[in-house]
Amino acid sequence: MLSKIIKRFSFGVVTLLARYGEEIVERQLQLDRLTSVVMSIYTCTAVLSKLDTDLALKRKSQEILDLDLEKGKFYCHQSLRMASRFLKAMHQNDDEEIEKLSDRITGL
Repeated sequence: MLSKIIKRFSFGVVTLLARYGEEIVERQLQLDRLTSVVMSIYTCTAVLSKLDTDLALKRKSQEILDLDLEKGKFYCHQSLRMASRFLKAMHQNDDEEIEKLSDRITGL
């Protein structure tokens, strides 16, 4: 699942850059989604690395390793599900309505 998220992320970045070009820096809602996906990818990679090291070195009991593995799977599943929602929202969102309302509230 992580590799699919990375692939979708790279496609999403290319799509946003093609659509907005240099104006991407003004697209705060889209950039927030991208950063959230990056954080999910990074933290999942860190969790997997830690689990891999623990399993390779076997410095913990099997019971603790099993529990750590279960927690790691749960965390990665939840994090990548959230990333998937953010990636979907890059194309299906309410950004225009949010920006219009924001402009009305701030008087712009």
